[in-house]
Amino acid sequence: MLALVGWFLITAPVTNHGAIIYTDAPLSQWTRRHHFDSESDCDTARKDLVQDSQDEVELAPDSVADQDTKQNANNALNEALASQCVADDDSRLQGPRLPGLVGPRVIHGLTR
Repeated sequence: MLALVGWFLITAPVTNHGAIIYTDAPLSQWTRRHHFDSESDCDTARKDLVQDSQDEVELAPDSVADQDTKQNANNALNEALASQCVADDDSRLQGPRLPGLVGPRVIHGLTR
């Protein structure tokens, strides 16, 4: 029996409205944006996402008043460029399985 594999278009975690993109984060922490039936469909969608983001950068006004709009467009482009297509059965999407760990571990009181 042949197993059917789908594909996720995923984007890396971001902070500061996309100014920092964590491309080294485990894939289990990436956002699953869309699911596709084939790798080629996913790749096409990724290319479209990059092209649309490039178009937004080009269309964003260069005035000082629109500086945030331009920066947001650049951040979105960088996020699109870092996106990936990953098979939906890729074990890296599940993250590590640690024995005896019931829930997330929270560390309180850390200060600099």
